Amino acid sequence: MRITIVSLLSFFLCYLIYLSIYLSATTGKCLEDQQSLLIQLKNNLTFEPENSSKLKLWNQSIECCNWRGVTCDDEGRVIGLDLSGELIGGGFDDSSVVFSLQHLQKLNLADNNFSSVVPSGFNKLENLTYLNLSCAGFVGQIPIEISQMTRLVTLDISSLSS
Repeated sequence: MRITIVSLLSFFLCYLIYLSIYLSATTGKCLEDQQSLLIQLKNNLTFEPENSSKLKLWNQSIECCNWRGVTCDDEGRVIGLDLSGELIGGGFDDSSVVFSLQHLQKLNLADNNFSSVVPSGFNKLENLTYLNLSCAGFVGQIPIEISQMTRLVTLDISSLSS
């Protein structure tokens, strides 16, 4: 009877080890195209690395789902992007790579210095439910295309300069 209990415990332990290895291999795996898009986005943004807590840490040697500010679904697609407080400067327009992240559900660009009009390209992000542009340095009017975003639940445009 004692041998059976030891065998059962050994089997259970082996199963737990296998399960933990399997789960660690299947979670956090960023799809190659998603990682490539994020690297392009980083390279096209103007920011000061010494003031960055997210973008400066994005590099090819780490899965993008493990990058600070990036959230992925179970299949490795980027569904959340938080670039708030990165003090990103310069323009942000309709040609931005961010509009190629088709699975994006949450986008936070708050507390930056974009100094450009709000791009109309946000409506390309058909799955977007949350968009935060507060204190992001955007100027001018909100483009009419944002009203066409049928899944958008939260839109924060507070402190938008006119």
